[in-house]
This record gives sequence, C-alpha cells and structure tokens, in this order.
Amino acid sequence: MKLLCLIPAYNEKGNLSTLVKRLSAKLKKFGIKYTLLFIIQGTDGSLDLIKRLKKKYPEIDFLYFPEPLGIGAAYKTGFHHVNKTITHILTLDADLNHDPEALDDFFQTQKKENPDIVIGSRFMEGGRFQDKRVWKRIVSLAVNILTTKLLKFDVHDITSGYRLVKKNVIIKICKDLKETGYPSYMEFILLSKKYGFKMKEVPINYVPRKWGKSKMKKVQTSIDYLFFFTKLLLFSKNPD
Repeated sequence: MKLLCLIPAYNEKGNLSTLVKRLSAKLKKFGIKYTLLFIIQGTDGSLDLIKRLKKKYPEIDFLYFPEPLGIGAAYKTGFHHVNKTITHILTLDADLNHDPEALDDFFQTQKKENPDIVIGSRFMEGGRFQDKRVWKRIVSLAVNILTTKLLKFDVHDITSGYRLVKKNVIIKICKDLKETGYPSYMEFILLSKKYGFKMKEVPINYVPRKWGKSKMKKVQTSIDYLFFFTKLLLFSKNPD
C-alpha cells in the first residue's frame, strides 16, 4: 500500500501539529509508505506552520489557497494530485474529529475483505457521534436516513468524511464530481454505488473539536442539502 492522506484544512492552525504527530505515528506503526497532502486554506497562519512541520515530517506536502474552496472543491483539488505510485487515498478532517487510532479497523477490513471503499461510520452498531451541536447531529442523521430510504441504500453513514479509498475509484468518478459543499460526501458514495464499487463500513467515534470553530454553516448547509435532495428526487423519477 502506498497511501495518500488527503486533508482539507481551512483555518485549522491549532489542530495541525497534533494531527500530524498522531497520524504519522499511527501510519509508521503499520509500516505504510505515505504522504500527508494538506489543502491549506485561509490566512490564520496555517501556511507558515505547515512549512515548519514539513521540515520535521518530510512526508508532508501541501497546496495553498488564501480563500476557502468548499469541502467538495478542496477534495477534488486533492484528487487531481493523486499520482501513479499511489494505491489508496485516506480522507479525513483536519480538526481531530476523526481519531487516527480508528485506522486499525480500516486497514484490517481492507486487508481481509478488500473493498474499494472503507467508510468510518458514526451510525452503525459500535459507532458514536459526540458532536456538541444538536442541530448537526439531527441534520446528519436525517440526511442519512432519507438517503438510504429513498435510494434503498445499505450504507449507514453516507456523509462521513473518514474514508479509505482505492485509487481506481478516484480515477473513475473524479470527472463526475460536481458538488463543492458538504453534499459532496453523498455525491461521492452515490457515484461509487452507480459504478458498482464495493463498500464496507467500520464503526468510529466522532469526537468534538477542541480548538477552533466549525466551518459548517447551519443555513447554507441546509440549503445545499435541500438542493441536492431535489436533484436526487428528480433523478429517481427520470433516471434517463
């Protein structure tokens, strides 16, 4: 396995050092060759910090944008930098919501069952969603229930951003990715299902951030999901 860890980071200066330290330590225990590709956005000093961290951790690479791209656009930017030596892509949050310790389950599942995508699930048995914002827990759960019921889909957590993905999935669907905001998580899984890729879930414990503020805006996120669901409904009625 040659792993690219793709991590969008918009004004996450206070979390970067801890994330790099914990993630690097975990990956080195597995003996995996890896690169940490940060999509640095914003002007909070993250750029200078990541440059300093790179001197200690040569596995770090980064792209910089002074203005926020949107989570979907940030991931797609990173996908375009997946080179031919990479075999798998790990996507995760920069704010430590996603615990690197959970990677044991990701890699064991990948080794035993060889799925195209391993999804870290908050909503399957054994998973936990400890975000302090009640509105986010309600919206996330509702979106997942509506999607699975509407499309008769067997993934418990279609909006999770903690994923281990084979490179061939990225190559196949990247050109079809259109969403720039949070619905991009759903779009990715739905396109993967459309092309017949095999998915497995592992339970994760999603923990609240300890530093900084979330970039998810209540009103804008709700509007984005509403438009995305409208497109899904239209497609389900007129699939051609």
